[in-house]
Amino acid sequence: MHKGISPNSILVPGGQTTVENLLYNMGRRTMVLAGSFRELRKEQFGDAIDKYFRLGKNLNQRDTIAVRRMTDGYLKFLYPDGNFSKEDVAEVLKISLEMRRHVKIIEHTKDQCDLV
Repeated sequence: MHKGISPNSILVPGGQTTVENLLYNMGRRTMVLAGSFRELRKEQFGDAIDKYFRLGKNLNQRDTIAVRRMTDGYLKFLYPDGNFSKEDVAEVLKISLEMRRHVKIIEHTKDQCDLV
């Protein structure tokens, strides 16, 4: 490792820090964040959809599972304390449905290319 002064030392409070110290602290922060995400796996926010909305019949079972999982993940990431309103769930659900729609378009396009 480089033992010199970090070029990013002006960004760190306290000034002159070494690269090793900077990387060590980054590693600790990453471990704490990973531990938080591991704890959030125990929580289930995907059922928040049923509390406020009902998914239509246009989604098959595979799409429904994917949308629920995406919504669950987004809600955990954005609202880890579990405090979210109907508008928050609506926004996250809209993003999840749009993401699933893009996946379906990509799958359809890929299938069309395979036929040619």
